[in-house]
Amino acid sequence: MYFVSHVHGAAREDSLKVNCKPDGQVCYFCLMNWWHSIINYYETIGRRYHVDPVIFLGIHLVGTPLFSLTVWWIIRNKRKHRPMGLSVCCAALVYNAANIYLIGWGRAIPWWIYTLVGLTTVITGYFTVRAVRGKLRQKQS
Repeated sequence: MYFVSHVHGAAREDSLKVNCKPDGQVCYFCLMNWWHSIINYYETIGRRYHVDPVIFLGIHLVGTPLFSLTVWWIIRNKRKHRPMGLSVCCAALVYNAANIYLIGWGRAIPWWIYTLVGLTTVITGYFTVRAVRGKLRQKQS
């Protein structure tokens, strides 16, 4: 990790600091590079796999708070001894919505994307179950 100072658009290595300004603040140039990197990432996915990057990003942005709501719904159903099947299915669907869009509407998707989607689904499912169980135990104590 190194400190980069921006002198008229040029970058040079100065010392071993993480932030782009000595006072710890991030400069406009770094924020714009960060923003353009995100846009470039989604545009690259769109071109490579023939999906609309705006829809893909929109699904991610809408899915994040919806996933939190479905986890809350799971915990609420468990506490009230109600069936959790529908809430668990909704959580899985919301979490995987962007991947479903990519796989369902995309073209020329390599095999490793399917593997990656499967692995992230299993791993995230495992950690979500652990978190929900932990919250349920915490509230019961």
